[in-house]
Amino acid sequence: MLHLIQLIIALHFASPEQNNEGVKVYASSEFQALAALYSKTETTQNGYRVQIFNGSRKEAEKRRAEFLRSYHEQNLPVYLTYDAPEYRVQVGDFLDRIHAHHIAQLLAENFSSAFVITSTIETPCWEEKTALSRFKDRQTTEGKIKMSENAGK
Repeated sequence: MLHLIQLIIALHFASPEQNNEGVKVYASSEFQALAALYSKTETTQNGYRVQIFNGSRKEAEKRRAEFLRSYHEQNLPVYLTYDAPEYRVQVGDFLDRIHAHHIAQLLAENFSSAFVITSTIETPCWEEKTALSRFKDRQTTEGKIKMSENAGK
């Protein structure tokens, strides 16, 4: 959101400039500096994911679909990766092990093999710095993840 506000402000004070291809670019020097800084930011970093399956491709695709069907309301990213000779289904992009472990415990009810792994993750945006923010207002009072009403159908 902050980047969007900065972009709007920068575009408001934009002035046309000629680039190497002869195309006019309407951007202030502040905007160009911001764009250069943004292009240098890392989009990945070291973090944690919860692995919910390890095995054949067919079964991995089935488990991934099952997770998406059951937990789509949580808006967690799901990754299907291949590391010879097996496929893996991994969930989430967590910055710390504690939150990843918490989610693994919640998922273990439906995915008994869920455990935390160290991984290169997509850098979460500033609103999603913790796993719990993804689950706010979606947990039951017992601390379990609320499954979708369409789960199991």
